Parts: sequence; structure tokens; C-alpha cells
Amino acid sequence: MTNFLTPDEQKTLGVAGGEWAQGPAPSPEGPAHPEPVEGPCLPGWQRITEDAVVCRGPALFYGAVLTAAAAVSAVFYDGVNASGRRIIGLETSAAVQVTVPALFPAPILLKDGLYVDVSAAPDDLLVLYSPLPG
Repeated sequence: MTNFLTPDEQKTLGVAGGEWAQGPAPSPEGPAHPEPVEGPCLPGWQRITEDAVVCRGPALFYGAVLTAAAAVSAVFYDGVNASGRRIIGLETSAAVQVTVPALFPAPILLKDGLYVDVSAAPDDLLVLYSPLPG
């Protein structure tokens, strides 16, 4: 498996030396996960229906699933507004119910947060992420 993180990103996440591609060694205490971050960013997922700051600060972005019965676009940014680094855009254009998934083989490291800009209210927009301490 290819390691998609730079050496600096690996160091930030504590997975330097190839553990990211291979996975960490099992621990008798259970799997190693970042501690939950208190504040406006809770681990897991959010259902989005309008422009929103999903998370502030460093996080891992696993992907999103957009479902709509009309033309809707959703653009994701590393940051807290649409002036951040553009990550990916999802779009539906059909007049029938369509689901567009974007699930990454390895999560994308976000440095400044996760912001989503939607053109119209989707039926469902599920955003999958995990905040990191910092």
C-alpha cells in the first residue's frame, strides 16, 4: 500500500516509519486512537444540510456521501471557510435520486479544519472525519 502522507504529516500523526501503510501493531490495551477533542468538533460524522464548519483545527477527512434528487454541489475545504485549500467537490445533476460517494483509501490530513460549501440543501450529505489534538 502506498503511504499518502508526507514525512511531516506522519510525524504529526505519530505514524512515522511506515506504520500508516501497515497499521499500528496490536496493543493489549486495545487500538490506539486520538483522544476526543472537546469543543465544536466531535469525532465521527455529521449530516450537513447547509454551508458549515464541520471541524476547527487539525483533523482527518475520510470522505463524504452526497444524496440528492436535484442539482446539488458540495465543495470541501481545509479551513473554516471557502478561502481555505480546496480538497474535493461532489456534484449531482439528475432529476432522480442520486448518491455520490467519495471515500478515500487513506484519510486526508487537514491542518486548519473542515468546511463544506453546498449550493443547495441536499437530501443527505454525510461527512466522515476525526479531529486530532492540537
